[in-house]
Amino acid sequence: MRPARLLVVVAGFVLVACQSDRPVTSHGGGISADISDGAHQANCLTAIGTCVPGNAHFFFLPPMVKAPTTTGTFNASLAPSVTICQLAGNACGVPPITVGPVQVDPAGQQYKVNWNTDATVLVGQTYRIIVSTSGVELGFADVLPVTNGSQLKNIDTGEFIGLVDGRTLPIRFRIEQGATCSGRTDCLEQIVGPNPNVHLDVTSPTLLAAVSFPAGYLTQAVTLTIAPVSGGCFAGSNPPPPFADFGCFSFTTSPRVNNPLNCAALPGEGPGTADDIARCARVEVCPTLAPADANYHNLRLYKSDPGIPAAQLEEASATLIATGCPFFPTGGTRLGMRRITDLGLERWHGVMNAIGRLLMPPPLFGATAMSHNGLGGLTCCFSNIGWALVPAHISSGSVTSSLFIGGLEGTAAVDLTFATAAPITGLQLQGSINQGSARRTAGTSDLFSCTGGTCTTENEVLSSRCTGASCSFNFVANNALTPGTGTLTCGPATAEVDLVQGATLLSTFKTAIVLSVPDGAPCP
Repeated sequence: MRPARLLVVVAGFVLVACQSDRPVTSHGGGISADISDGAHQANCLTAIGTCVPGNAHFFFLPPMVKAPTTTGTFNASLAPSVTICQLAGNACGVPPITVGPVQVDPAGQQYKVNWNTDATVLVGQTYRIIVSTSGVELGFADVLPVTNGSQLKNIDTGEFIGLVDGRTLPIRFRIEQGATCSGRTDCLEQIVGPNPNVHLDVTSPTLLAAVSFPAGYLTQAVTLTIAPVSGGCFAGSNPPPPFADFGCFSFTTSPRVNNPLNCAALPGEGPGTADDIARCARVEVCPTLAPADANYHNLRLYKSDPGIPAAQLEEASATLIATGCPFFPTGGTRLGMRRITDLGLERWHGVMNAIGRLLMPPPLFGATAMSHNGLGGLTCCFSNIGWALVPAHISSGSVTSSLFIGGLEGTAAVDLTFATAAPITGLQLQGSINQGSARRTAGTSDLFSCTGGTCTTENEVLSSRCTGASCSFNFVANNALTPGTGTLTCGPATAEVDLVQGATLLSTFKTAIVLSVPDGAPCP
């Protein structure tokens, strides 16, 4: 066992760090000081965040620790963050602060940032310095303020490390290639871009996930990380969506790439437009439900970002994982782990539909199965991407094909399919009309609930009704309705009906309509 080492900042602030396979208790009592990097194995008894015990490709550097021995390749294509957390048991006692921005020093093969401790620390409290990138915690070190002096002291060796101006702690660290995948299986880390003129395809090691960047998406070199999410794919969404995931991967870039080509793909069952394909990244994920499963065709691909509702992705054909997705046996069907190539080189969509027709039990309540247009989706940006078993979705629909702008109401009607016979509450249909850059509200249904394939509205209103698994509501083209943007005018347009549960979009139906005005009336 190596001796414990405690780093102390004696300047109104103390840095505490432990290098041992046993914890060192801080002076405040109750909290174990710890440090985690490629040279220090953490105990993780105070498990803030993921508390990685030790990342072989991440190292704190002097003056916080002695210079470590490193053998990996420095990765200068990252945008790491440094967060300071005041420990309180196994959580941050107050909202954490972020110091920075972090600067990269390619010549010194390090990242660096200064922490001015004057306004942020309290004597007697323990603070954890956490370094993260691409949504991954790489390592941490615990610190403790004291009241005298202007140095940082290693209690084990007696060495002192001065603070700049008696208050600033220089935080220096090294990140090597492979750090974002350390300790993770089926994880890919790759420096990609720029790609000004050609599209760029990247697949995970086992071909269970992939991404395709359109030309011009990456304007600089970034570190792409693709990794499976074993649980809580949609946990960060707000509100938490009412479904579980069946195959989920995280897709991240560091630095973050945020919609560089103005992708405007909208969720829906149909394939993306040529413009969407040219502007959006395509993500592909293998589902964990077999096509023979009764709920396979109820799966929808969703994107989950922290703090906002989960969003369904516009579907796209998968071309990178189409020959790599395994079949998952269910019940008495013994397909084993055969791959798509065993059945020929047909498009995934055609193979899935053929197998579904041969092997798939009838969907719940006799509803028509919805076919997927592919195992991919179009997205502006990266996050957790996973297949969700939505409780209900639109299997078919219709909208009055010709509407007068500002005239009488038409009707939108949909047929629903359910993944469960259990009660589903808080459902609503929301209508809109899209025409060029204009998007106007076109009406909503009453809230309704469905049980065992039968739906009922909460209120008896003529403008909204449900019979069995079919629901309808009044649908109108009117520029005065809010919310909405732009002005509807005469000509072709697209009617859209969204099935929502609270703030979560479950399914979308779209169809072409024509807008006009009565004879003699001017078009808006």
